[in-house]
Amino acid sequence: MADDEGTLLNCSNDDCDCLLRVERPCPHGDTYTCACGHSLQPAGPGTSDLPVTPGA
Repeated sequence: MADDEGTLLNCSNDDCDCLLRVERPCPHGDTYTCACGHSLQPAGPGTSDLPVTPGA
């Protein structure tokens, strides 16, 4: 699932609110890790990948 192009991933650490999108999946697997050391997991429903831009 995390190896699909366009998948949103967030950190499994509740204290880290990073959000990443897979643009080109790694050919060596889909075990992605955050810089804080925790694993990245598919983001839950309702997670927005883009902030709301006023005037857009």
